[in-house]
Amino acid sequence: FEDGLIVKGTVSIRNVKIPLSIIEDMEPSMAQTIGNMTNEETFLISTGSSINFDTKARTYNYDLDFSASGFGGIKFEVGLADMDFQVIKDAAKSQNIIEALAVWPEIFEDIAISSIKINYNDQELADTLLQEMSDEDEIIEMAEMPLEMFLEQYQSEKALLLEAIKSFLKGKNSFMLSMTTNTPIKLKDVEMLFMEGDLTKAAKFDFQGN
Repeated sequence: FEDGLIVKGTVSIRNVKIPLSIIEDMEPSMAQTIGNMTNEETFLISTGSSINFDTKARTYNYDLDFSASGFGGIKFEVGLADMDFQVIKDAAKSQNIIEALAVWPEIFEDIAISSIKINYNDQELADTLLQEMSDEDEIIEMAEMPLEMFLEQYQSEKALLLEAIKSFLKGKNSFMLSMTTNTPIKLKDVEMLFMEGDLTKAAKFDFQGN
């Protein structure tokens, strides 16, 4: 804690057993699918999160993960900068909810992003879903059209992303995407940079699949 606010901490809940009988009462078909994937009468879920707010450097790092046995696990990591601790503290401690809410637009006006990372590790979920879908080439074709529209000004990144998707469809093991900025980018400026085709000048993108 610092001045009454949590600035660093970790919360973790691991290997909570969920009996399939609970799910079977509500969704029998889902329970059967889970049972086929796990070969167990129960499945395990885990989740955790952590924060690290460096009030002097004005940086804030947040991690969140979730996994379910037989399915897979996903982890989100976000790095922020230009976080004004004093303003945030005043908003959090304000007894007047209207005044507190009025401060948050000011906070978001200044916040910058320094990194984003999403990492997915598969167990059986991809195999199960892809059994019901078209072959890999057709899935790539389905993905290519919206990506061409969305990433029209970012052809190199589109090619890297498609290659990562192909590798994931082949290996069905893991998929990762990340963005790391050269210097922190104000959140309010991200859309403009993207629309003008300049986002890759301010940040590096990475996509990996296997």
